[in-house]
Amino acid sequence: MAKTSFYKYEGLGNDFILISKNPCLTPQQVKNLCDRHLGIGADGLIFVFFSETSPLTPLHQVERGIKSDLPSPLGGEGGTLSVTGEVHMRIFNANGSIAEMCGNGIRCVAQWLHDQGHSVTVIQTDAGPKTCTYESGQWSIDMGIAQITGNRVSMGNPHLVFEGDVQTELIDPSVNTEFVQIKNLHEINIRVFERGVGETEACGTGACASVAILVSQNQLPENEEITVHLKGGNLYITARPTTHGLQIQMKGPARYVFEGEVFVE
Repeated sequence: MAKTSFYKYEGLGNDFILISKNPCLTPQQVKNLCDRHLGIGADGLIFVFFSETSPLTPLHQVERGIKSDLPSPLGGEGGTLSVTGEVHMRIFNANGSIAEMCGNGIRCVAQWLHDQGHSVTVIQTDAGPKTCTYESGQWSIDMGIAQITGNRVSMGNPHLVFEGDVQTELIDPSVNTEFVQIKNLHEINIRVFERGVGETEACGTGACASVAILVSQNQLPENEEITVHLKGGNLYITARPTTHGLQIQMKGPARYVFEGEVFVE
């Protein structure tokens, strides 16, 4: 049985365990830690690593589990945060599976680094580098280009977007599924059912995917901030046309909850 340090952060109620050391956890151990009755409890677990030269092992070279051949963790064994190179994150769903990208999760990582007194503008993810900017207590994240095919959107992770009320028979457990209702030209409501988790309080990439679909269909305006109402609160999404497609900007909060140590079996 090993003991490891952790931090708990949340973005609009979408909560995460952050670990800045590599304890070589198995998918089952991640699942146990995310269990709200038997573990810490979270929608996902994020490893945060520091590397001057080596990125995270690409997902196409990684089995759908947690590998131990990742860069040295932030702070090493001593636990003192020292950011002198790239910062990397890898996120896992509550069921232990890998999630390529997470909008609320990356804001939590950015907030954690900010709370540690470090100004990091770019975080490397399995969906590529993301630029993070702190603005009046919220984080603005360049989420990249939305890849849209019909009602499917990739924000680095897969989404299936439906307009209207929740219909459980449409939920696809292999992707993140959103149900969207348009309030007006600058506001939408969404409910999100995340792959490997179920319904969550909020989903950053889901908000981005929903706005991207509606802007591409000319139901929402380009270049204007859209307020996305989720169960846990609001995110603010802007879709800007480029020669490569719609570039998506996400803005929202992240918050420290608590920290501690946990024994991992």
